[in-house]
Amino acid sequence: MVAVRLLLTVLCVLPQGGAKAQTGSVIAGAGAVYNLPVGSLHNRYRGGTGGMAYVGAQVSPEWTWVGKFEYVELTTPNADALQKVVTLGQGTAAERYTVPMPGLAMKLTAASLTAEAMMNLHRSDAMQAHVVVGFGFTNWVNTRGAYYSTLVVDSAGTGNRVKALVLAVPENRQEDWSGTLNVGMSGAVHLIDPLWLTAGIDYKIIVGELWQTLDLDLENVAGMQFLSARIGLRAEL
Repeated sequence: MVAVRLLLTVLCVLPQGGAKAQTGSVIAGAGAVYNLPVGSLHNRYRGGTGGMAYVGAQVSPEWTWVGKFEYVELTTPNADALQKVVTLGQGTAAERYTVPMPGLAMKLTAASLTAEAMMNLHRSDAMQAHVVVGFGFTNWVNTRGAYYSTLVVDSAGTGNRVKALVLAVPENRQEDWSGTLNVGMSGAVHLIDPLWLTAGIDYKIIVGELWQTLDLDLENVAGMQFLSARIGLRAEL
């Protein structure tokens, strides 16, 4: 709903136009984005949703430039990957256990400002297709709550539940500005003047680093990578 309201606001202040954009046409749009972490970031987070809004112009028959604001929030830890490896015993009697860490709270938010170049692959009154390349900056904040827990395992040697480890890890917060790059494809279907339904996919990387936390077996993340899917509305005016 927020994305639609943003688009309608833009429509109220700009003049109406035709279905097929010409050189110099203004475009404005907004939509929803789903971001799936990939690479080492996937070991910390599952996917999350966000939103975007943009405005720009078609500068030639082949190229359109837009300025875009995008916000994403990841709040669901990847419990399948966030597990602590514990070794009990020594030598040949040593036993290794992989223990879940329930209740571990983490959050990553990222607000990006990017410039995107859209190269036309196909353009008609009914459909459009583009290759998209973007670059800009992202302000991101990553937080992890304090974690205090006693990890218990089922001992293979005795069959009893054994206290394996006591964790007392203080909270952590990182915030920074980082360069951002994205590349992908987008398409649009004409609805009614001046509206188009848009969809696309992107690979995006925020060139920032999340620090390791050895006590929780959290490895360093060098470069926050995403696969993004988006859908929204665009006006060509």
